[in-house]
Amino acid sequence: MRIAEEVEHKMKSLDPAEAAAIEKAEAEIAAVIARGRAERLNAEDSFPRPHAARLPTSWISVVAREVLWTGDMPNYKAWLFRNQHTSVGALLLFWLDVVLRGVSQVYLCDHPVAGVFILAGLLCSSGRLVGYALLGTIFSTLGAWHMCRPPVSTITSGLCGYDGALVGCACFAFLDSPAYGEGLTKHVAVVVVLSLISGFVHVACSNLLQTFFLPTFTFGFNLTTMFMLLSLRTKNATVIAFAPATAPVAYPPDYTAFSAAFLWDASVRGVGQFMFADTTYGGALVILGICVSSRMGALAAWAGATVAALTACFLLQVTERDLVDVRNGLYGYNSAGTCASLAGGVFYYPSLSGSLFGLVGAAFTTLVLTMFKSVFGTLWSLPVLTFPFIVSTWIMLLTKSKLLVPYPVAQALAPPGPTLTCEERVLRFLQAQVFGGQPANIPTPPSSSSGRRGVAGLLAFFALPADDDALAGDETNLEGEV
Repeated sequence: MRIAEEVEHKMKSLDPAEAAAIEKAEAEIAAVIARGRAERLNAEDSFPRPHAARLPTSWISVVAREVLWTGDMPNYKAWLFRNQHTSVGALLLFWLDVVLRGVSQVYLCDHPVAGVFILAGLLCSSGRLVGYALLGTIFSTLGAWHMCRPPVSTITSGLCGYDGALVGCACFAFLDSPAYGEGLTKHVAVVVVLSLISGFVHVACSNLLQTFFLPTFTFGFNLTTMFMLLSLRTKNATVIAFAPATAPVAYPPDYTAFSAAFLWDASVRGVGQFMFADTTYGGALVILGICVSSRMGALAAWAGATVAALTACFLLQVTERDLVDVRNGLYGYNSAGTCASLAGGVFYYPSLSGSLFGLVGAAFTTLVLTMFKSVFGTLWSLPVLTFPFIVSTWIMLLTKSKLLVPYPVAQALAPPGPTLTCEERVLRFLQAQVFGGQPANIPTPPSSSSGRRGVAGLLAFFALPADDDALAGDETNLEGEV
């Protein structure tokens, strides 16, 4: 009241013309405010809202968009993370999500549904291949977490599990694997130990390569597996033998003749062979799994394998014996990884120049592959694994071409989600209402207690510590980045 009285007293002391000008200005300000409020109310009224009668349809739409359009199901991940401590069942569901994401990370995806499709593709080759992949992912993740304590986000995204998945698949492919008995027990023990080692090797390689702003890719898998294979090949280790040489397969006379069927098999199997899925149906399921997470990534991987087949047949003109490997996808999987990394929206924003860059990288990877085959195959009769993919992609990334628009360095190793329009941001908001919020960047927690017993001890050993403050402070922002 005192302030109002002072304002009224000063208004009376002013010249009538000045008082009229002030009153006119106040009226104009009030009109602008009223007009802004009206426009805001009109915009809110015209904006689509989830009405009560349409709630089930809206929930279905939200869940479908969470699976198919977010790229990594962030709200589902956050919901599992917050509820993992409530029961053993919730903990198992959380770790199932982590393991499936670890399998999908082999193809640069962070999506549990993609992991399911990839495992289905492996199942087309062998059920034991699926089992070894899961076994390697589990123990690689546990080894990295309990030995190195990396950031929690790398665990929940599966980044510490994909090397173990590849180690398990490689052990199935290259080591003698009896169907039962003591030999099978020894083989499983080798898979477990190598997977544990690959977990902390991945963390060490990641810390080293971050100095040069390079992603780790599958470098930990290559080091761990190649150390073991070299030891066995040179007879310095005799714990297990190489897989016995299989009898030559009788292919049809026109199997190596270039045709549409030849190119289809070479391109589709080339994607699946990254995880030793050597069937066309298996490769197709793998591509479908990548497509669930990233349509651009699936197209880039398939295009890279196709370019590799064309390069091997027409540019390098490989021998008749190697044409069998081309059709079986053994020339395509490294190029598929390179093209997916460069043109799949992982490190660079998707663009026409980035797509061309990825295709050139795929052709270059084929040349690098022939060099590695000449060295590894001639000297030690060893597989090249994914060394050609790593070396060629690192070289392409180090060019720092001005034609490419990179993501920010801080986000390079964990690329952001798709660029969202205003409508997509509101859909993210609806997803948060259904699943209960967004995931948070949670700091590395202190070591958990090891003296607990029973269910509490199980939760303490396997559950990742939660940070309620971090989760509470991470809200969906409709104006900034989500």
